[in-house]
Amino acid sequence: MLRDNDLKISLRASYDAHVDERNDKVQTDWKLAERGTFIDRLGASNCCVLDIGAGTGPDSLVFRELGYRIITSDLSLPMAKHCRGTGLNALQMDYYAIPFPAVTFDAIWSLNTLLHVPLRSLGSVLDELRRVLLDRGLFFLGCYGGSGQEGTFDKDHYEPKRFFSFKTDDDLTRIAADHFDIVDFHTVDIGMNYHFQSLTLRK
Repeated sequence: MLRDNDLKISLRASYDAHVDERNDKVQTDWKLAERGTFIDRLGASNCCVLDIGAGTGPDSLVFRELGYRIITSDLSLPMAKHCRGTGLNALQMDYYAIPFPAVTFDAIWSLNTLLHVPLRSLGSVLDELRRVLLDRGLFFLGCYGGSGQEGTFDKDHYEPKRFFSFKTDDDLTRIAADHFDIVDFHTVDIGMNYHFQSLTLRK
């Protein structure tokens, strides 16, 4: 079993080589709907939002356009550099150890990022995210899951092949509830052998 640090090194290398591919992806309607619902819940546009695992920053750009103070982050330095090129305040960041003081952010946005965190480590990552969130702050945790499978998959065209943790609904909500209040949980059928898990949490 690979240690978390080895998984992160491998994952960083996987995404470093795919900036252009990720930037060309078009967001699906259901992802736009999830983001819109979260923004409606968040309300005031002067909020400070942390986007973790932002990739090339499509969601961060929308938060910025709406007037939010957005900090964009990704494990991949080329991804972070791309975001800086669009004018975003972006940094390379490991969400296991966030380089910000406690109670810094009004909200955290995480779309298909924590599916790379092993089940055994999810609690410690949520502890770190809770640390930097203001009291009563909102956290959107969205990821593919449902099957309970963990590991790399032969069909993945990224090299090195990425580690995925497709957590069951019960495991995800159980661990999340140990760290946050659950505002909403629902799944989205995306026509695959897994579904999308949408969690809105409050500190």
